Amino acid sequence: MKYFFALRNISECMKATLRSAVSRAGLQERNPTCRIYAGARIDERSVLGAYSVLFSNVTIVSSVIGDHTYVQENSIVNEAEVGKFCSIAMGVSVGLPQHSISGVSSHPAFYLRNTPLAKTYSDRDMFIPSKKTCVSHDVWIGQNAIILSGLQIGVGAVIGAGAVVTRDVPAYAVMGGVPARIIKYRFDEKLRNDLLESKWWDMSEEWMESNYTVFRDPLKLLETLNAKR
Repeated sequence: MKYFFALRNISECMKATLRSAVSRAGLQERNPTCRIYAGARIDERSVLGAYSVLFSNVTIVSSVIGDHTYVQENSIVNEAEVGKFCSIAMGVSVGLPQHSISGVSSHPAFYLRNTPLAKTYSDRDMFIPSKKTCVSHDVWIGQNAIILSGLQIGVGAVIGAGAVVTRDVPAYAVMGGVPARIIKYRFDEKLRNDLLESKWWDMSEEWMESNYTVFRDPLKLLETLNAKR
């Protein structure tokens, strides 16, 4: 696996995934509203929301995937909680663990005990390489983007293709670069706050089916929601 030599937790989880992953048919049976393509892998600690989609060669490890979220080919989601209506492009890594760089060497043989390495010197784990990552609702993550572990990605954020996200991302921010920085916000502050307060992503399927046209205009969406309430 591309990053396994660097990341103890994801390595162990990946091995567990390969041992315990159920067949595609079994996954589909357990998640009848989802669409799961050949080669997708999800361990038994993970949960798929309604109408979520896993494309070929996707790996989901110890994670929750929200309703209507899709994950494109060759992406990895590790120890993360991903919200509803997220769009994850090809080759994305979410929850990528890190190395310790405070000591002489960044090699895990010197600070981790339980690793897939052929040899380690450490008699105990002295570093936590992976923490829970939270990707909120309606986040779009572009192709080959990397989100390090332990971060919070706000509602409605956009992560540009190839970006490396090393810090928390505010709601509705558009991020790009290495390391990623804020390029702009999708909406002004008042509209951002109004959309956050609306929590439109929690509306029922029936409501979505009847009102999908208002999603082209944020103000129209808010007007429709306020009329309902």
